[in-house]
Amino acid sequence: MMDGWNDGWAGALWMVLAWGAILAVVFVLVRSMTNGPARGEHPSPGPLEILDERFARGEISAEEYAERRRVLKGTGP
Repeated sequence: MMDGWNDGWAGALWMVLAWGAILAVVFVLVRSMTNGPARGEHPSPGPLEILDERFARGEISAEEYAERRRVLKGTGP
């Protein structure tokens, strides 16, 4: 039959492959849980949201807000 497949180098090779597969699965799971926004968190705000926040805090005037919003939306000069 297949002498040697269950002892020696073949057994060691299968053991290394099995541990490699287990470690790869653990790595992928940990990586998928740590990348990106955490659960319950919102992604980073976009430029329009930042502009809205600056206007709401009074950092920019209504005219400056309207002009920047027009530029960001691409509807004006």
